[in-house]
Amino acid sequence: MYTSAIVIDFGSSNSGAARIDTYKNGRLVYSTPQFCHSDGYYAKDATWFFIHPKLLERAEINYESLHDDDFRILSRVFMNTLEPNIIWGRDLISANCQKIKQENWVEFKYFKMMIYLDVSYPAKLKSYPISLIVKIFLRILKIECISVESAFKGRTISSSEIQWGVTIPSIWTEDNQRLMSDICQNVFGDHVRVLSEPEGPVVSERIHASNNAQLDHSPGKKSIVVDMGGGTTDICLLADKEVISESDSHFQLLASCDGIGVGGNMIDKDFWIYFLRFISKGITNGIIYDKLSDDELKNILLQPYIDDLDHAIEMENAWLAFKHKVVKSFTIPKDYRKWLINNGHSSVADRVTDILIGQTSFDAAELYEQAFAPTFNKISQCVESFLKTHNHLIKDDVENLSLIFAGGLSLNQKLRDLIMCKINAMFSINVSTNIANTPLRASGSIMDGASYLLLWRRFIQREAPFYIYDCAASNLMALQEAYKEKGVLMKYGELNAISQKDVEERKASNDKVCGFPVAIKGADLLDYRCSFCAVREEQKSIELSFYGSDEIIVHPQDNILAWELGSTLLPNYRNKSYVCIVDFNETNTGNLHYYVTLEESNELIKEGNISLTNKSKK
Repeated sequence: MYTSAIVIDFGSSNSGAARIDTYKNGRLVYSTPQFCHSDGYYAKDATWFFIHPKLLERAEINYESLHDDDFRILSRVFMNTLEPNIIWGRDLISANCQKIKQENWVEFKYFKMMIYLDVSYPAKLKSYPISLIVKIFLRILKIECISVESAFKGRTISSSEIQWGVTIPSIWTEDNQRLMSDICQNVFGDHVRVLSEPEGPVVSERIHASNNAQLDHSPGKKSIVVDMGGGTTDICLLADKEVISESDSHFQLLASCDGIGVGGNMIDKDFWIYFLRFISKGITNGIIYDKLSDDELKNILLQPYIDDLDHAIEMENAWLAFKHKVVKSFTIPKDYRKWLINNGHSSVADRVTDILIGQTSFDAAELYEQAFAPTFNKISQCVESFLKTHNHLIKDDVENLSLIFAGGLSLNQKLRDLIMCKINAMFSINVSTNIANTPLRASGSIMDGASYLLLWRRFIQREAPFYIYDCAASNLMALQEAYKEKGVLMKYGELNAISQKDVEERKASNDKVCGFPVAIKGADLLDYRCSFCAVREEQKSIELSFYGSDEIIVHPQDNILAWELGSTLLPNYRNKSYVCIVDFNETNTGNLHYYVTLEESNELIKEGNISLTNKSKK
């Protein structure tokens, strides 16, 4: 039984997790998720960690030999780790610069898209397999999330009690997806689902825009998703589709665009070139700075300074505060001015002094054109090109078209306006758009919507190979209606081997049999849940039995057409009721997976597998 659902948003620049533990009728249901790595302003933290060389060496030699206890993590979740061997997140890295430098820790930063590029990660004159780095990072997130869950539940939670989901971009190839699926299964186990990133923002927007916190799903409606993150801009066209069964996706991906390399990180690069040109423009201090290429200028005036981790973080934090409008002006670290003087760039240092004392400042229009406009124009042009290429999928349904923004860059109104102008001009209408108007909403929309999809899709994964009848159901009509609500049409013709009278008589003659899973041969199998308790308080144990049949829907007790698949003994706690859940989502080929919990507390009492191949006739 799952105690919660957690979705990991593994991003190019920032990563985090969203958790849900809301129950209704004994099943996890969607509720506004809690963001495990939020600082209250932004839903995620930087995809950036340092690892102690000894732990990295062990991981290189034999990653599988590492236990979760070997990971001593210092992060937003684990703030008080005394002897860490992993430090992740911008603030914690900043606070531990000296330790990292003195002990020669190894840095891994912004590495997600290396999976897409299929390249290794270079660090400390070595090259590391990208699969190993992603495994380590996702395992860090898993360990943190389990700790968060354990704190909420007041007991130790295992990974198997959590339904995991990990989001990936729609632009990834089958090989990328296969590699990521293998990594996720290695880290989280078989009960992990790999989810498409573009669907998350659509679902999140629909839910938050509705009056009843439900998904507004309209077959035929189309959505353009523009996810503007740090490393990429992903553009997708999704269509609401008819949902026939609970295993279906709500959306069909009609088209996607490879926006790799067009994201917020490009603005960062362009800003630093603009900054360096600004502080060195027209200066000849033994060097004619204006004649240097961008790379040469950076290698002389910036790179040696930020090679020191303290300086790099200080400069980056100053820029991010300015970029995200936390402060009105870019605050140049004073140590940078001193470094310029000490390294023979005194005239450039004088220009920096003028900026610090307010005698000169960036020209707003020039700054926009040099640092922001190149990326904004590329993104808006990319959207325009995407729309032209796929116009045949959109032009006849523009009245049902909506535009969904996601990612940190979507908070910039100028960029949003550029994109909306392109779309409105092309279709001559005002396309409706979402308002992800807070950093928390913008950064968390993928996780938020994906958590809904995770819970929706987990119910059914395969078809039932046999019939079983739930003798706890009052009548066959009620059984038919219950399945009709789940999108399965149960015809009376399939029930001709057993009559309503037979059901009632058998149930009346054996009131100790409390219930069995319901399934229809050839149709989707629903997870099954039933409550029970011991017949007598003084019983020391309770026997729980599972039955199967090939041909008809049957009451299994004393029926020659059914067989016992297996049984298990449970300890009997006086006056306690139990819940048995047969989780067919986790059922592997040839096995049935079950959980037994205490009904009051959801405490896991027992779980296991029952072979479906055991045909010992009764």
